[in-house]
Amino acid sequence: MVRIIDAQRALIDRALGVDQLELGFGAGEDDQRKQWEDDKKALEIRRVELLSEREEEPRAIEELYTVARRRLVPVGLVYLWPETRG
Repeated sequence: MVRIIDAQRALIDRALGVDQLELGFGAGEDDQRKQWEDDKKALEIRRVELLSEREEEPRAIEELYTVARRRLVPVGLVYLWPETRG
């Protein structure tokens, strides 16, 4: 789980490293520029969230598999033996 989160964080870091000038926005491409800025903000928020998830998620998965309560349930077994074999 930690490796998955680290890989996601590396991809976000790589995406955030791209500069707007490298993307080649022209003068009439304000919509695309605004979309990139919105995406960049969302990626920055997600990057911060991944820091806490890196600590919390592995612990939450381990807790999911811990035994909360052990139970012992009596079970009866009946074995039928035919009279011809007796």
